[in-house]
Amino acid sequence: MKIVKKEYITYVIIIFIIWIVIAIQIGIVPKEDKKDSDISLTDVKFIDIRKKANNIPEDTIVNFYYRLVNIGDSDLKIGYINPDCSCTKCYAIDSVVPPGDSTVIVMMFNTKYKLGLHKLNTVVKLNTPTMLYKISAMVDVISKNIIK
Repeated sequence: MKIVKKEYITYVIIIFIIWIVIAIQIGIVPKEDKKDSDISLTDVKFIDIRKKANNIPEDTIVNFYYRLVNIGDSDLKIGYINPDCSCTKCYAIDSVVPPGDSTVIVMMFNTKYKLGLHKLNTVVKLNTPTMLYKISAMVDVISKNIIK
């Protein structure tokens, strides 16, 4: 068995470090995202954060609308909107809201193969001191046979 000299190990470590630095510079290894402290904060007012719908027949799509108003001095930026279920789709009408203006977040719930009471939650990230907000809906889905 051949013994590896210490200088070869040192060369390998140096080459590895150089490779990492080059990979970061050309984008192979992702750089850190822009820090939250670099983003200007504003304030928001949700008109409503909870909704409820009763006696919704199965196999329909229910839409909920959540209005929010930028009450701060900077643009309100919607970072992301994440529903907790794949049966729910969410989007914002505007991703950037100027001061004094408002937008709507739409939550769409597909009741296909869903019966009973469903609690839906969605997390919204905004450039405000609170950062994360939860909007929710309760939907009571009934069978089509009950409606007839």
